[in-house]
Amino acid sequence: IAVFGCGNSLYAENFNQVAKETDRCLTEIGAKRLLPIELADENTAKSVYGGTNQFRRGQSMYRFV
Repeated sequence: IAVFGCGNSLYAENFNQVAKETDRCLTEIGAKRLLPIELADENTAKSVYGGTNQFRRGQSMYRFV
């Protein structure tokens, strides 16, 4: 699995909740992890949550069908 979530940190309690739950559920049913979960923040480019760079670098290592 390779889960990328884009949320807004202004919603602190629910920040990227769908991405987190998707990652958790897929892991529970035995999905093979290709990349660590990536949680981006649309609120700011300099967020502590990061952006798409790591996800994009890792994505280039795999072919998605």
